[in-house]
Amino acid sequence: VWSDERVGDNWDIYYQRYASDGTALGDNVKINDDSGYNFQYWPTVSCDNNGNFIASWADGRNTNWRDIYAQRYSADGTALGVNFQVNTDTEGNNHLRADIAIDENGNFVISWEDNRNGYDDIFAQRYLADGSTIGDNFKINDDTPNTSQSNASISMDLDGNFVVCWEDKRNDYDDIYARRFSNEGIPLSDDFKVN
Repeated sequence: VWSDERVGDNWDIYYQRYASDGTALGDNVKINDDSGYNFQYWPTVSCDNNGNFIASWADGRNTNWRDIYAQRYSADGTALGVNFQVNTDTEGNNHLRADIAIDENGNFVISWEDNRNGYDDIFAQRYLADGSTIGDNFKINDDTPNTSQSNASISMDLDGNFVVCWEDKRNDYDDIYARRFSNEGIPLSDDFKVN
């Protein structure tokens, strides 16, 4: 997946599928389904053991400067449903740099950088394999307000337990922090410094 400016100055998100030997499967496909002059950036993609995949990106189609959107696909590249918005706040805040992790059963979690509290935090949303939400958007980092967290990355084991790590300025300079969660979204640790 990538951001693509092939249509004027309108950045869109595209994907290309490949066989395991590197042979292209089909053509480039546009992922975002909006029309008009909107900007889509920072795409990410993850796939399950069967080759089904999900793409997510920062999207400027709404009045918010950026929202997080996603799209589910079957292994053959068929879109499953339509683009859906991941963040649920509508106050015009920035939502950037998403990442995705998928478990053995196709359930997934999307994490992203979120400015809804007036400073950058890491938020996430859990989903069932069919794309239905599990609970609400939730904050990952547990630090006190007014420090910046950015560039979230997420990984998940086969059972759906997951770890989110990010760049963190709580100590006035860039550190790497992480936090562990169960497959039910329950924290298994406080934030911990990695570096």
